[in-house]
Amino acid sequence: MLQSDPDPEFLRALFKVNDAESVVAWVFCPNRDAPPILSRLAREVLPEQPAGEYRLADLLAHWQSRVHPDDQQALLDTLSGATEQGQVYSTRLRFLRADTGRYGGFDCRFCLTGRDAHGMAQWVLRAADIDERLQHDEAMLQASRRKDAFIAMLGHELRNPLAPMRTSLALIRALQPSGAILREVELIERQTALMVRLINDLLDVSRLDHDRLDLTLERFDLRTSVLGVQEMTLRSMADTHDRLTVTLPEEPVMVMADPVRIRQVLSNLMRNALTYSEPGSPVSLTLSVTADHEAQIILTDAGIGIEPDRLESIFEPFSRAPEGKRRPNEGLGLGLTLAQRLVQLHGGRLEAASAGLGCGSTFTISLPIDQPAAPEPRVPDKTEAQHTAHSVAAAEPNGALRILVVDDNVRAADSLTLLLQHWGHAARAAYDGHRALELDQALQPDVVILDIAMPDMTGYDLARVLRARQGARDLRIIVVSGYPQTTHADPSSLSLFDQYLLKPVDLDQFRQALEAHSTPAR
Repeated sequence: MLQSDPDPEFLRALFKVNDAESVVAWVFCPNRDAPPILSRLAREVLPEQPAGEYRLADLLAHWQSRVHPDDQQALLDTLSGATEQGQVYSTRLRFLRADTGRYGGFDCRFCLTGRDAHGMAQWVLRAADIDERLQHDEAMLQASRRKDAFIAMLGHELRNPLAPMRTSLALIRALQPSGAILREVELIERQTALMVRLINDLLDVSRLDHDRLDLTLERFDLRTSVLGVQEMTLRSMADTHDRLTVTLPEEPVMVMADPVRIRQVLSNLMRNALTYSEPGSPVSLTLSVTADHEAQIILTDAGIGIEPDRLESIFEPFSRAPEGKRRPNEGLGLGLTLAQRLVQLHGGRLEAASAGLGCGSTFTISLPIDQPAAPEPRVPDKTEAQHTAHSVAAAEPNGALRILVVDDNVRAADSLTLLLQHWGHAARAAYDGHRALELDQALQPDVVILDIAMPDMTGYDLARVLRARQGARDLRIIVVSGYPQTTHADPSSLSLFDQYLLKPVDLDQFRQALEAHSTPAR
């Protein structure tokens, strides 16, 4: 007899054994006159139970043959660890079903209800049938993976034609064309930049949804990022020079963050403020440090404003301005979603405020300050920021380099090679891995610019061979790929590369990558 007899009504209420859900339930009692409580589904799903007293030993002996081999240890561990009376222990198991003849998933809950005079444990078990839900979840997971693979492939296929377009435009600009041609070049550059931004926003939001977006944190002065984004924005939106006012503190504002992602956030917000304001209306950005030791960026415009009931929903994916208030090249409605999530990843906040339609908007970014640990850098002046922003017109890199460009996209390889030659480097192009190895022997390049997805020999395979034959040579391998780093199956292979750039490559970033290699051509 049990030292503490469980109340059957209590057990029924606790485990809902009489409900209409897909539930299998047993009560194991020493009294033969008190049969186990069985739900209808128990008889349909599992075979006839053994006769006799339903003790723990009976449960294990009968069920071990029905539990999936990979789950048997989990069952034993759960039961052996469930020693506290009245406490519920849970695990997920797969049982061989009588109705389908295959293993199905169940969420199991065990509760020790007491012990008999001999110390034999008495149990209550509830096993909820979740097989259909697991199958549905698996189907959704596979569909999500197919969607991610499609988006990654789409991004790659869209980036590939944009890469030679951007480098070709840089070459045309470098040849100092007439004013009429230059205006057309600037138009195509703006449209190309818009397409790149749309593609990147779409892929970044997808990676954020699956926690696949990694941050590369470093300590830097936030004022430098603000000035850099200001100059790049003014360069791409030439009619806004007299509208944008930036106010910075005299002292450095040091943060521990990913500078690329912070610039992305600032660029999205600054472009939005200028886009959704009438021509000539002011836009102001102020950076300060609050009393709570936070870096605070306040961006204010006098534009179309936001309805009070949309102040939260504007951060939802694909949220766009109301009909009649939209602007050309508005985008997909992902910029604010991405900006807020990136700020949150840095432990900060992005908030919006507006008095309503027609009353302008204010966006506030708050980021934690990184306390100083070394002498702080001074903020660059506007001349220095402008120098950094110019790509093709800037001075040539320090020392000409021998550069090998490897890409199975012939037009992308050729246009990039021509641009490098225009910059003063000794550049050659190869369209497959085997030709690249031949040119590597002849050219002995200082830098190899490498695509990843190539048919005969992947960028990984080629990089391994190049590293193996590198010897004492100072070789820098830079990836220029249409696929983001996070899409690659073997992240450890990324250590083969010195830098990973995304097509179409940002020319400022590309020049900086080359300038980091100081070995001149011999």
